Amino acid sequence: MRVVMLTTSFPRWANDYFGIFVFRLARALSRRGVDVTVVAPHSSGLRDFEVMDQVKVFRFRYGPSFLERTYGTWYAHELRGVARKIESWLRLLSLPLYFISAFLCTIIVCKISKKDVIFSHWAVPSGFIGSLCSAILRIPHVVKCYGGDVVVTTKKPFLGFIVKAVLKHSRFVLTNSLLTKKDVEKLGIQGDKIRVTYELIELNVPKNSIKETRCKLGIGDNEKFIFSLGRLVPYKGFEYLIRSMAFLDKNIILVIGGDGPLKEELQALARKLKVSQRCRFVGAIPQEELPNFYSACDIYVSSSIYDEEGNREGFAVTVAEAMGYGKPVVVTDEGAQIELIKDGNNGLVARAKDPQDLASKILICAKHSHIARTIAFKAQNDIAQHFSCEKITSLVMDALNKACKS
Repeated sequence: MRVVMLTTSFPRWANDYFGIFVFRLARALSRRGVDVTVVAPHSSGLRDFEVMDQVKVFRFRYGPSFLERTYGTWYAHELRGVARKIESWLRLLSLPLYFISAFLCTIIVCKISKKDVIFSHWAVPSGFIGSLCSAILRIPHVVKCYGGDVVVTTKKPFLGFIVKAVLKHSRFVLTNSLLTKKDVEKLGIQGDKIRVTYELIELNVPKNSIKETRCKLGIGDNEKFIFSLGRLVPYKGFEYLIRSMAFLDKNIILVIGGDGPLKEELQALARKLKVSQRCRFVGAIPQEELPNFYSACDIYVSSSIYDEEGNREGFAVTVAEAMGYGKPVVVTDEGAQIELIKDGNNGLVARAKDPQDLASKILICAKHSHIARTIAFKAQNDIAQHFSCEKITSLVMDALNKACKS
């Protein structure tokens, strides 16, 4: 089977976090004998073509470097004020060139390599471009939806019309969670056409010992290490996690990994609440170092919420990874992360936007080691059983194969 994978997000270099879940799937399919070619946007300093761990990658150019803003910048809806307006206008300015370049590159790759199926990530813009190429070349199209592309975009009539058309004319619609599946069904797409395919979880051996990692972070033996990872944007709910620190013991240290437009605002909040000494912002963490953090932490917390525009967690990869490393997890009850957790069984669930309730659940894990060990053990077994690379890859391959034959 020969697949062209169309995406707006893909790693820029080895161990880059950007679009890592798309790369993992492409690599897993390649290792199963699928001929995968990725079509992704170009960015400054990158090559037009390269092979990344068996995956062929074409990066299409769509303007001067100041317009090639897909990589290394935040989505416009995650920004605020003037920055949001500037980013929106720049992206709008680059859209025609982006669309034409992506369209032509996909057509050429499909023609030269005689692809059997087009596999688009996100309903817009990749899904729209993939659908047009599919119609012209008369080869099947499969699209994967991640949440925001069927929630936020459909609130705008024109984009909503495009999204519905893309989903309707795709052979299969893959979703990253049951929650996203329900959102797709609300758009009138039949359930038997939708397949839930969670993201691949990769668990690697830490390079550093637990003691080394904690020492580098300045965390003592008698202190509890809470870890949380994600883009510093509203729907991740880091504001409420920082506020929860005011209700926690002074020997509990919070380490937040990730970067984003809210960084300075969150740091200011920590200072205002007088918990800045116990809140460490370590920035974006390279993929090869993540196992060190997961293995060294005592508790993993995801404080996701629904933000003012309806953005939410499409699938909590970091929660699943922490569970896979055998860590007790505490999550909030908004977003797809709730699908992973049975409260009191393989994790604990707190009310969203409620710092005090979040703190109470964290304290259960921090003060009752037997409870923490029990839920961590069950969580690790659940991840091994339901989120193996073999299982997820097989589900995707089955959909792609059936699309080719239908």
